[in-house]
Amino acid sequence: MRKQTTFLLALILSLSSCTHDFLSSEENSVNEEEMETKSGSTNMEPVSGIIVLGERMTNPYSIEIMQEAADSLLPEGAATLAVTDLYVRFLPADSVELSYLLDEEGLELFDYPMDYEILQEGEYYHDPSIPENEITWQYTTVKPDYVFPDIQYEIIEYCHVPLDLPLTRSGNDIDAEQLEKIAYEIAGVDSLWEDTPTVRASAEYPSGRFRVKDTKTSSYVPIKGVKVRVHNFIKWATAYTDENGDYVINKKYRTNVHYAMVFKNSKGFKIWGNWAIIAAANHNMGFQTRYGISRDIDVDSDAWAWATVNNAAWEYYGLCQTNGVTPPPSDLTIWCLSNRTWSSAIMIPHMSNVSVPSGLLFGMFDWLDIPGSIIGWFLPDLFISTQSNDTEIVYRTVCHEMSHASHYEQVGYNYWNRYIGYIVNCWAEDHSTTYGDGSMSDNGVCEVGEMWGYSMGYIHQYEKYYSIDNNTLYPGSEDYFFKPDVIWDIYRAELLDKQQIFAAMTNNVDDVMEFRNKLSSLYPSESTKIEMIFAEYDDNYDKADKIGEWVFRNHTDQIIYIQVNREWMDTIEEGSLPVTISDRRFLNAGYPLLPRQSVTIARLPYNNGKAFDIMDIVDVEEIAPVVFNVANQNQLIIARAILDGSEVLFSEQYGEWTASDFDSGKKRVWTFDYDYSVFIPGATVLP
Repeated sequence: MRKQTTFLLALILSLSSCTHDFLSSEENSVNEEEMETKSGSTNMEPVSGIIVLGERMTNPYSIEIMQEAADSLLPEGAATLAVTDLYVRFLPADSVELSYLLDEEGLELFDYPMDYEILQEGEYYHDPSIPENEITWQYTTVKPDYVFPDIQYEIIEYCHVPLDLPLTRSGNDIDAEQLEKIAYEIAGVDSLWEDTPTVRASAEYPSGRFRVKDTKTSSYVPIKGVKVRVHNFIKWATAYTDENGDYVINKKYRTNVHYAMVFKNSKGFKIWGNWAIIAAANHNMGFQTRYGISRDIDVDSDAWAWATVNNAAWEYYGLCQTNGVTPPPSDLTIWCLSNRTWSSAIMIPHMSNVSVPSGLLFGMFDWLDIPGSIIGWFLPDLFISTQSNDTEIVYRTVCHEMSHASHYEQVGYNYWNRYIGYIVNCWAEDHSTTYGDGSMSDNGVCEVGEMWGYSMGYIHQYEKYYSIDNNTLYPGSEDYFFKPDVIWDIYRAELLDKQQIFAAMTNNVDDVMEFRNKLSSLYPSESTKIEMIFAEYDDNYDKADKIGEWVFRNHTDQIIYIQVNREWMDTIEEGSLPVTISDRRFLNAGYPLLPRQSVTIARLPYNNGKAFDIMDIVDVEEIAPVVFNVANQNQLIIARAILDGSEVLFSEQYGEWTASDFDSGKKRVWTFDYDYSVFIPGATVLP
């Protein structure tokens, strides 16, 4: 096991939602006459800040007291009880040791002693005998055969926690509940015991429902997959909420129990909170009834950000399964930043080799007001800003960063080293920009990654709270060198789904042209449309040999006139037409074409000046139907061409423009020669 020798709590203080001033030993006591609420109260509400402890109570589960209780029920010596649990505490030297206890050993750690009165509830505790810049004692129970790691520990008591089933000793049954009750009496804490009859079946199993406020819908939604932990003295148990926010503890209690939400999710990820970089956030809710409690978490609670991020991450894992996208690592770590506006998917905990210079990396975090010089390599996978207190924004942010984590899982740490390196080098070059101008080395890695992250953030947001169809324009207003609009348009036009887009983002795709080419090669039937969308947003994405022009050429020996229907033209802003057809006669009396003369109608997919095109291949519904009238010298219409979007009008070889014969009602197909950018003379007349 690796060991880090430095841990500074100042890191946590700099990023927690409120400044926690640890109390000195004298300040950490409360006048009992002024504090009537004891640990057995059912009306104690959690408060943000430090837990205040009262007196140590006698533990009824100590082996000595439990044995005395057993001897009172059977002749002395007839019922020898075994030690079932060791009540212990650990003093990790640093964050590595604490993480080892939590993650490698899988221990359920309490940062406060489990056999003390709690006079004032809070979100954390720090032993006043431990310096403020060191980790406090961590309490739990382990089995008697537990092999202790090389971490400082103490065995506080040997204990016996009865199972819910009767004990059989020397041919006699001992009722577990009766044994427990007598032990409470012997310990002098029988005032905590409840003799009232149960009011429903299995009432002693705590159960309830937890919800959090969705500020977008102004409703409370289930907190999904969060761990619920209860205990009284050293008898503890946990359960996870389901998709409805419901939980049921699988251990019986006949006393009030202490409730906490621990933000380590059933899907494996955890949200750092009270102890920032080293443990899942805890939301303590105090001692409450043994029947269970339900809670609605509002925005003014410290737990709102944790619960909101928890829900978004829980849903993202499910969406990955539904959409066929590789999910992030299951043991993802997320750090909520309530006082920061930035987020990141740095993924360092999952990188076996980090090649980014530590000086640059730590310098960047120093500049972002995180003391990076003392953080070591103990960064989370994701930073999530929750400063907005807006569920919709937090949801989009989580989906953005989780999409990066999916990308990481697909491309690996070598690719991600380049990604992180680009961001850090941009920062080193100019602190005012995150992504630079795209001119630095490995800009293509960032370009592909951020196109994916930004587009997926908005796509997931809109699919949850709004809807996306072919008319829904990209909602972001970012002005970066990369264009998330490309992926958005491919997706909204239903050319490709998320799985198909993600399949092209392999570790050998490290610039946008490779991304475009990979998409085209994977999905050749959609390649032309895909390439046109890329070219729409940036001339650098253009593929010149694939872009043609629509040209009207007069193959007759007479003057003809071309006119666009007025209804359609009313939707076009002045000056938005290509120069070659901006003459107003084109809109009114008609644009004259001499024999063998031609006029450019549109360049595909957009003309070089990015002015209006006659036809947007993807979004034809926005302007269709488009009607062109062809008139003779007497201004009589001799043909009408209708672009109605019902057929693909272009392919790599040719395009077709269906026209209606104005007199006979027959249809004509005017064929466009893709190679020469002209309509082939004449038309095929269809019956």
